[in-house]
Amino acid sequence: MQSTIFIINPQAKNEYCQKVWKKVEQVLQNEKISYSANFTEYSGHARKLARSYAEQAIGQRLCIIAVGGDGTLHEVVNGAAMYPNVTVGFIPGGSGNDFSRGFGIPKDPVAALFAILKGTDHEPVRTDVGIIRHTGENATYFINNMGAGFDAQISEKVNRSKIKGLLNRLSLGKFIYVLFLIKELFVYRCSALEIEIDGKKQSFDSAWFVTVSNQPFYGGGMKISPDANPFDGILNLTVVHNISKG
Repeated sequence: MQSTIFIINPQAKNEYCQKVWKKVEQVLQNEKISYSANFTEYSGHARKLARSYAEQAIGQRLCIIAVGGDGTLHEVVNGAAMYPNVTVGFIPGGSGNDFSRGFGIPKDPVAALFAILKGTDHEPVRTDVGIIRHTGENATYFINNMGAGFDAQISEKVNRSKIKGLLNRLSLGKFIYVLFLIKELFVYRCSALEIEIDGKKQSFDSAWFVTVSNQPFYGGGMKISPDANPFDGILNLTVVHNISKG
């Protein structure tokens, strides 16, 4: 029998995710569905929890459901990616929710829950996952997109910004990416870039950024790679270069 564990980020979308979890929890109790729940307490905690439960399962089937934003899901994926017995689910409760857009997950948390529960009666859907290899033996998995350059700088500043919480309270969280894009546009300096794909190298003298996409959306709903498909075995590459700021 498959066990179901929820990992909830109570801080997602300026604590709005707590309301999302209450809706989900009420349905679970009404339907008398067995589960366990854990709340994250700090950045990186979801990854540690996911890995710990995956190890404790000792090969038994386990479903770990992330409740939060794309960051929460990213951590859960990185904690569970090496364990083939683990299935990962997602209930959107963050401000960006690009994963739910790209993978067709319902916005409504209860609808997302029932979609997951329905899927547990069948074989799990397999999806592509990218991997970033760092210096040494460390690696990071990504299920949405990975980027370097201008877009990565914007994402970093958005995640550190106090404005994000304010806009989330006003239900305008996704606009923070546009705000920082305009701000950073005038100060960012392009750089040289060399890419190697299937043994072929290509150089760019003035690159703004490079993005590797597993699904179309990033940055709170921007369609960076319209043809990206998380089920086709291919990662799509986008390079923006040699364009003016005007």
